[in-house]
Amino acid sequence: MNSDWKTPKEVRQTYASSSILKDNRIVFNIKGKSYKLVANFNFEKQWIFIRLIGTHSEYDKIDANKI
Repeated sequence: MNSDWKTPKEVRQTYASSSILKDNRIVFNIKGKSYKLVANFNFEKQWIFIRLIGTHSEYDKIDANKI
């Protein structure tokens, strides 16, 4: 998939089950919420930085706004 998102809201329109956090971080549910992916977006440069890929229980142990 090739997208040109400019805001977290545009990402959410594509991935409705995602959660928007502060500082352009977005949490995606993978495999029916079995796994979580936390990504930090730089919309100006169109870069995505993966902060975590883990199980739901691993996600519960971290602060997704700080990793």
